[in-house]
Amino acid sequence: MSSLGVWRGGEYNDWTPQSTSNVWDPFDFGFGVEKSWGPGLDDDVSALAHAHINWRETNNAHVFHTDLPGVRREELKVQVEDNNILKISGEKTRKKRKQRGSFFRRFRLPENAITDRISSALKDGVLTITVPKG
Repeated sequence: MSSLGVWRGGEYNDWTPQSTSNVWDPFDFGFGVEKSWGPGLDDDVSALAHAHINWRETNNAHVFHTDLPGVRREELKVQVEDNNILKISGEKTRKKRKQRGSFFRRFRLPENAITDRISSALKDGVLTITVPKG
């Protein structure tokens, strides 16, 4: 099992859209998927660009899962930005075919999230991020 580091800090960009309500919405993604590739994508590049992230809440944590077949841990970033924003991003490039796929998702974490204890792991093409609850 590979563990991914979690970057904490930096400024939250004011231009990124925020929810207009004060109610926590884990599916308030901000900007969605960046797509920049040509025809005939390899499966792993396409999988990264079209990654869907599932969120569920347990008694002790908020857990995020996404299938990323063929993606290596070096190609992924898990970050906590200001204002309790979890950012999951990745980029895969095929130099030989000049293909590139990338994605990012932002989740506004609820107030009970313990952001300094977030863990992430990539195993068998599945990224799991666990955010403990306080």
